Amino acid sequence: MVYATDINNLGVALKGVYSFTPEWEGAFGFTHILKKDYISYNVVDLDAQYIFSQSGDQVSFFAIGGLALNMWKVEFPDDWGWGAFGGGSATGSDIGLNLGAGMNYMLSSNFRLVPEVRFTLLEAHTPE
Repeated sequence: MVYATDINNLGVALKGVYSFTPEWEGAFGFTHILKKDYISYNVVDLDAQYIFSQSGDQVSFFAIGGLALNMWKVEFPDDWGWGAFGGGSATGSDIGLNLGAGMNYMLSSNFRLVPEVRFTLLEAHTPE
């Protein structure tokens, strides 16, 4: 479960992590932000995670750095309710930089609880 602060809405995330060394991990994630106000988002994350603190075998803390591909879609209704007709959709994407931190809590040998906080810096668009 994720929360997108830019549109104040919930989403669902799937994430896979591969350990390269005891300190370094690679992570792939896919997030779908639920549709709100005609807008939906999908995000693909490719991250490196550096484990900077380990407390026994069950708990570790890590830093996040990586890339994000944010894809969005706006779907306009056919009738806006004021007698104006239109409809249609628009799509786009942005590339961003992920920065953050998280915690690994081992639930079993194959499953972990992984709360994390991340901030994504997106490329800025300027009007032409």
